[in-house]
Amino acid sequence: MTKKSQKESGPIETLEQLLGKAKKIANTTEHEHTAAYTNAAEALLKDAEGNIDYELLEEPDIQDKFVDKMTDHYLKKAKDYFKSDVSKGDKFQTDLLLEAYAGITGSQLRSMIKTHGKDYTHQQHEHVRGELVKRIRQKLNQTAASHLKDEHVPDLVKKMGIEGIVDASKMKAEDAAELYGVWKEKGALSHEMIRDVYRAQGASPIFLNPKKKQNEEYKKAA
Repeated sequence: MTKKSQKESGPIETLEQLLGKAKKIANTTEHEHTAAYTNAAEALLKDAEGNIDYELLEEPDIQDKFVDKMTDHYLKKAKDYFKSDVSKGDKFQTDLLLEAYAGITGSQLRSMIKTHGKDYTHQQHEHVRGELVKRIRQKLNQTAASHLKDEHVPDLVKKMGIEGIVDASKMKAEDAAELYGVWKEKGALSHEMIRDVYRAQGASPIFLNPKKKQNEEYKKAA
């Protein structure tokens, strides 16, 4: 998006556009996490009959090759995305790049695989992937909302249709933006969903009536 179009768009319109871009980036990263494991398993974990044998991940040599295969996949995607020419031999810069793209460094991946061995199955990797991508989505959404100011909170609250539930005057822009991301994803906000967002930040939600528990009221605005 150009500076001109950003200037012409209102803060909520800009947030919508950037959240859409953030979602695509996170979805792509999620896909590449799965692809990295699948490619490594295809190359290194098949037995003589062509079946996946996780027992092979107990062998130190296979562990090292498996990590290298996954790291190579992440690194290629990260270099393409960030337009970087960092050398694989530069472990420090490589780990920084991998952390920025995949949410995990080569060193961390090596530690996990050596710790879990045969238990680092595709299912286990998908669980790890879920946690990593969750954090990546949060960071991307925060970046997408970095242009917002506290003065934009009432408009966000109104857009979500929760002006009768939360006290916009006591909310910060980052709180409203976090709620907005959940609202966009889920299509609605309940009392408990609002509470969970604040709980994740170690804070208490700003409810107009804290004792009220009528979740059916919290529908997505038309």
